[in-house]
Amino acid sequence: MTRHLARASAAGPGRRAAIPVAPIVAEIARGLARVHADRKLEIVNDVRADTTYPADREDLEEILGNLIENACKWAASRVRVSDRTDERHLFIVVDDDGPGMPEEQAQRAIDRGVRFDERPFGSGLGLAIVTDLVRLYEGELMLSRADLGGVRAQVALPLRR
Repeated sequence: MTRHLARASAAGPGRRAAIPVAPIVAEIARGLARVHADRKLEIVNDVRADTTYPADREDLEEILGNLIENACKWAASRVRVSDRTDERHLFIVVDDDGPGMPEEQAQRAIDRGVRFDERPFGSGLGLAIVTDLVRLYEGELMLSRADLGGVRAQVALPLRR
């Protein structure tokens, strides 16, 4: 993790080529569908084909990979990744249909190493890594209740920096 943050920090958000988001989501979804094949998870990629973001590709892969992997761990049967924009931000939204979490836990879940359930495999660092990377781009990670019933992880990335 330290290596990823050091690389991202050294590179900084600066000027970057616009990276298509949907293909990254598709690649991650394919891999995670294989990992969770026994559970037959449906991972829906609703990211618009023309959505791009000026970032380091590895940073986007790390952000999306951690969020989608986390959603897959908790989902009962479905994960949905979508996007939207307003005049100032690109929002990437990852929803799952798992058990969700109380609001007070959601606020603490992004802290480094915080875990509320030891059953799923992992280190408890995924959301902290996402938070650190998103902050490098002057963005924000927010957790809330998803329309699907589980957790909604929403990343807000500024369109202009």
